[in-house]
Amino acid sequence: MLAAEREAINAVAGLLRLFPEVRRRTPDRAAYFVMHTVESLTRGYAAHPENQTIAKDDFVVELVTMLEAYLTRADDTGIKP
Repeated sequence: MLAAEREAINAVAGLLRLFPEVRRRTPDRAAYFVMHTVESLTRGYAAHPENQTIAKDDFVVELVTMLEAYLTRADDTGIKP
């Protein structure tokens, strides 16, 4: 992992720890998934704006809704590895 990526994940994990509504047991892991999800989805959206089937405002709402649901849901899903 690149040093800059590690620093960004550490910063996001620190922010997640400030919000009691974030229920992920491992903020570092949650930050990793948040960072990579945001990066991947926004890069794909921004790279081809003319080919999008969803308006920018709707894209933002959906992304925030998805991340909020992930971060505020209890960690234990009952799924065993």
